[in-house]
Amino acid sequence: MATTTRVLDANVNGTVYTSNANDALEALDTCHSGATAPTDEVANGKLWLDTSTTPGVLKIYNNATWVAVVNSTTVDDAGGLLAANSLSDVASAATALSNLGLSATATEINVLDGITASTTELNYVDGVTSDIQTQIDNIPQPPELTQVQVEDDTSTVFGQVSGQRLGQSIAALVSVSTTGGDVGTYLFGRRTFSADPQAQFVFGDTYAGSTLYPAGLSSGSANTTGTMSGSTLAIGDTAASALSGTWRAMGQTSSSISYDEGLVTLFVRIA
Repeated sequence: MATTTRVLDANVNGTVYTSNANDALEALDTCHSGATAPTDEVANGKLWLDTSTTPGVLKIYNNATWVAVVNSTTVDDAGGLLAANSLSDVASAATALSNLGLSATATEINVLDGITASTTELNYVDGVTSDIQTQIDNIPQPPELTQVQVEDDTSTVFGQVSGQRLGQSIAALVSVSTTGGDVGTYLFGRRTFSADPQAQFVFGDTYAGSTLYPAGLSSGSANTTGTMSGSTLAIGDTAASALSGTWRAMGQTSSSISYDEGLVTLFVRIA
């Protein structure tokens, strides 16, 4: 539709007046579309669909200039962005990042691409101001232990074993209890006397002290050579009380059903 005036002349017959009115309304409906800009009643805010290009460009008259409102192919003069361009048509990506409150550049942000660390793990580097490996490499080595320091029983040099420290360690070993039944002590143990088959004692397994009794071996027939004759053999005293705590088997009894009664092995108390 060619542009036309919107001013209607009343000094015409009805048919002409109606035709002129329809032309004016059509011009408004089509935003005065045409290959050339309208010249009638041009004022700020008037719209014109410039069809000199395909597709056409909608323009608005502003301060004696026709300015594109929307351009379907590029960033228009009014600063609009096209959804299809996915922000590739912003005037400055760096300025856009700054406006979003980011001080990092796109290159710096891309350094994080592929990192799978959690927020907690990333916070481990909080306060790091230089290469971590360099800092580790620059940790000074402890001084060599001198003979004087070895012989000095009061030396407290970090990372060194002084005579005092060695003495403390030896004293701790010597102080291990030898009272029967205490943690760290050993004994031969058995279960309660029974003529029924008993479960095997397994090396390394733990057993409640309440199920164990002190054990020992004695024979009903022996001689001065240390040998035993006959088959009478005792493995403990019926008057013995059950143990307490937790014990670990330091030996292992037979798993054969031919030897599943009167089981005895060595135990150490661990708790």
